[in-house]
Amino acid sequence: MGAQSARQLFFSVPQLDDSGADTLDRYNWQASMAAADGLRLYLDALNDGRPSQDIDGRIVCEYHEDWAAVDGDAVELVSAKHRDVTTGPFTTINSLADAGGVAHLFGRWHALNETPSLALSRGGLSDD
Repeated sequence: MGAQSARQLFFSVPQLDDSGADTLDRYNWQASMAAADGLRLYLDALNDGRPSQDIDGRIVCEYHEDWAAVDGDAVELVSAKHRDVTTGPFTTINSLADAGGVAHLFGRWHALNETPSLALSRGGLSDD
């Protein structure tokens, strides 16, 4: 049998790690949560009786926080945290503030003259 082509080798040799899939799962989760917030803005506007052409809601990603839900002049900063099974619960206020992202969220809130509302979005624990 002759030497395998680059294509055959590429698909037949197992990869050594799968960290890219784990990273992608986290980004997919974050994008899904931001999309859910966008749909919430749209539904809230419809429930308020605003015509669809007058809806001024939007999701802004990776600006000040993981995303912000902007509806007219109102802004909600959202910090999204996804924890692995190996990352146990936050056992101290310091770990919640640092690793939990609360300090960063409040820092951005303070920098914005404490005007936006704040939210934490927490993902389910990964089994991998």
